[in-house]
Amino acid sequence: MKLDSIKYFLDEIKNTNEDLVKHYERVAMLNFAFARELSLNAQEQSKLYFIGLLHEIGKFNNEKYEAVYPEMSAIILRTHSEFAKIANIVAQCEENIDGSGYPNHLKGEDIHIFAMITHLSNKYDHCRIDGMSHEEAVSQLKLLNDIVCPRKLVAAFTKMFFSNKELSQLYKGEN
Repeated sequence: MKLDSIKYFLDEIKNTNEDLVKHYERVAMLNFAFARELSLNAQEQSKLYFIGLLHEIGKFNNEKYEAVYPEMSAIILRTHSEFAKIANIVAQCEENIDGSGYPNHLKGEDIHIFAMITHLSNKYDHCRIDGMSHEEAVSQLKLLNDIVCPRKLVAAFTKMFFSNKELSQLYKGEN
């Protein structure tokens, strides 16, 4: 992926909302760490990192359209050939395996595993942004078993924090 294009996107957003860019960066790092935890190959680790970094790009200046921003993100990404391969996955990052997500109410295996991983990373980061401690955020994620993601994926995600002590650095100085 072209880093100049990503830098352009993030610089544009950072000029208006620096906290949003920090959120994107944390989700990207959580995705990357989880990809390593799952022993995914380097290309898949990289792909998950960039999905995390760009997962809400359509939310910028469109926050009042919560239910459509995943598709807006995908549309934006499809206009740049270097991001087209991740656009469909980004469009699924708010889908839940029980069909209660959005924008397309996809269910189960219709949702790409990388979208599920990004959804977990995003949920965890939002819990931390909302002031929850790590333990509270993990408890909240466990409540989402078989709703947002399969129970096994949630368990592996929460286990990752015990085997990867570097993740605590993402939230240093916070809860």
